[in-house]
Amino acid sequence: MVNLIVFSIVCLAFTVQQAVAQQVPSSLPSEAAIEAYLKYQSRPAYSAFAVSPLGVYGESWSYGLISSADDAAISQCEEKQPDAPCYVVARDGESLHETTDVFSLRQHLTQERLKPWEPIEAFHVAMQVANNLEQAKAYRTYLTRNGNKAFAIAFGGAWGEAYGETNAHRAQHLALQSCEQKQGKQGQCQIIDTNQQATMGRIKSTILANADNDIRPLQAPTPDNSQRLAELAKTLLGDKWHDYQNATRHKAFAISQFGAIGIVQDHATPTVAEEAAILKCEGVNALREAMPHLQDQIAPCVAVAVNNDFNEANIKQITQSLDDQSSDTN
Repeated sequence: MVNLIVFSIVCLAFTVQQAVAQQVPSSLPSEAAIEAYLKYQSRPAYSAFAVSPLGVYGESWSYGLISSADDAAISQCEEKQPDAPCYVVARDGESLHETTDVFSLRQHLTQERLKPWEPIEAFHVAMQVANNLEQAKAYRTYLTRNGNKAFAIAFGGAWGEAYGETNAHRAQHLALQSCEQKQGKQGQCQIIDTNQQATMGRIKSTILANADNDIRPLQAPTPDNSQRLAELAKTLLGDKWHDYQNATRHKAFAISQFGAIGIVQDHATPTVAEEAAILKCEGVNALREAMPHLQDQIAPCVAVAVNNDFNEANIKQITQSLDDQSSDTN
């Protein structure tokens, strides 16, 4: 009886050790995919195993043609999660990718879910949330989270986050999903941070730094030099001048010599507004880069107005460029 018990323990230990040492594709993205792959390896021939970065998987076997097995595995995987592409990682039980042992892969996934990040300076947030108190507070909390993570927002509205994930793709997907559920509409949310990397950089948020969130109306321009510059800017802004005058809180206007413009309003600080206006204007340049017939109409964007302050040097630069274009045409 004792010998039988000892033999059973030895067999069990061997089985566990064998399972742990078993080689699997290092690209398996989740614990569920690992478990499914271990079972898949005993399937009959003409088999395939597919995964998605989001952690789902699909498998097939006994299809007669290996190409049919590939298609079936991918189809099953994408039915589970249509928002991300699936790809084959193994055929007939043999990995197509670099392999690792099960224990090491599980250890790696755990490390990815728990890895810490460097702290960010107090009150600094992603530029897109600097003027929204609720989003800014949520983002500051997000910065303390561990593991692969992402933060998504709908401008002026909802936000969503995900953290403690095995990879950044899954974190981004879940953050967008959370944001869109709160917003109530699809396609209005965007990722603004992945793994402590803000897409447009970070700045100090005034509304976080000042607890009372004091928002005061902008002062009217003084009648001296500011009024003269305002008249010059009005010429450049054309029919957009009225829109800019009606804009609220911290606002800015950027323009290029070829007429690309960016108007923004309701930002936390003048600096944020200026950067946002230039980025919006440069977005027009980015669109023109993709259109061959407009590629000769690309020039750097500059801020000509921030709140009621008008940049004389930039106004003169754009005005001179327009005059030069007019002379060349004539």
